[in-house]
Amino acid sequence: MTSPASNHPLATPLASVGNLGYPIEDNIDAYLDMLYQAKLLETLKVGYPGKDVIHNLADVYAQISETIFWDEDERYQEALAAFPLFVDHILQTELNVNDLSRLSEVISGFYDEEPNSQGPDHRADLKNAVQKLEAIFKDEAHKTAIYRALEDKARTDFFELIAMANWCYNENTFELYFSYAQHQPAQTLFYSHWLIDLNDDQVRRFISWARTYMPADRLTEPLERTCEFNVVERAVLERVLWSADKVLGCSQDKLDFIIWGLSSTHHVLASNAAWLLEDMPVSQWPEGSPVIIQELFETAEPWWTSWQTNDRKYTTVKERLGELLMQASL
Repeated sequence: MTSPASNHPLATPLASVGNLGYPIEDNIDAYLDMLYQAKLLETLKVGYPGKDVIHNLADVYAQISETIFWDEDERYQEALAAFPLFVDHILQTELNVNDLSRLSEVISGFYDEEPNSQGPDHRADLKNAVQKLEAIFKDEAHKTAIYRALEDKARTDFFELIAMANWCYNENTFELYFSYAQHQPAQTLFYSHWLIDLNDDQVRRFISWARTYMPADRLTEPLERTCEFNVVERAVLERVLWSADKVLGCSQDKLDFIIWGLSSTHHVLASNAAWLLEDMPVSQWPEGSPVIIQELFETAEPWWTSWQTNDRKYTTVKERLGELLMQASL
């Protein structure tokens, strides 16, 4: 049953204001206008405005917090003045996991996503309110709810759950993502930051898992671009090739994933595999690589670009493939 507060203007979802999908900064005026026209500060001063308003404001502050906390702008003053009142009302509200996730975003926004940060110097007056939010996560019932949600591997909001568990409880990001990857590989591999700063054991476990999805028979067959990878295979290959410097420390792993990549009918996948040949002696290239590179060179459009990490510059795909062909001919 809808509560009486659900029609309050402050219960209007932020997604219905401005241009959905645009950066917050591009729509901040529209968002603030919505809040101020709905009498944000005045409403919160009067008393508890209803759970629908508070639940919605949790989402609103999660989205705008980093901007209004860190940028010094007079337009933000009412939203900032209302923030401690919002926090006091939050403490009276029954919170679900989604609310907790939004509140953790507010906290991390205040600290600029840096655990050792003290927050913005010019917003020191808000530190007490933020600390009240932090205390919410020490509540055993809230902590239990978060961990129970993490156990549900079918959830689509695992990204937010993991960010919250990492920020609030210092859980290892790789371990949490890897546990979801067993059940939702393609969706989990969409994110890349969990494959940074892995220890040797984590790299070994990740690559061993990634290999289980790839066609082992292709490693013993003549190299041809005939592989039509399925969704999961492609997600695995894309992520491994993109994160090669982090996860392909073993020469055999690197060679095998180059072969799988060069076998792909997809031009980008094959090209990304070809880039891994740049720092390898030609004598170590998989047999048949120059033929594949020549084919990629001939089919590349002249305006396609590629980022060269080592040189930190953009070049065209055709130029980069041409350099590989020159390397092979020496």
